[in-house]
Amino acid sequence: MLAEEIQEVLKAVDYDCAETSMQIQDLHMNSAIQGGQVAHDAACVSEHHLKIMFTYVFQFGLQQWCPDILGGSPMSLYNSAHESIALESFQHITTNFG
Repeated sequence: MLAEEIQEVLKAVDYDCAETSMQIQDLHMNSAIQGGQVAHDAACVSEHHLKIMFTYVFQFGLQQWCPDILGGSPMSLYNSAHESIALESFQHITTNFG
């Protein structure tokens, strides 16, 4: 029940499409500057799929993808929102683009 309530509240927020494009540009620039496997893997994701994922982040009312993995409870409202975003965007991309 809580997960459904979280999704309803978060989905009501408007987002800025220009912000999505800016976040994708930042991701590509940072992955080129920073080394490491995560940066490399992020750079390999198509721009279309990144746009979908970042659109979900902004649609849910978050400014950036940044779950609280160090100090917060895994069950906090903030972390639950991140979980919902991850699941929905992953399901959307795999269902529609295999």
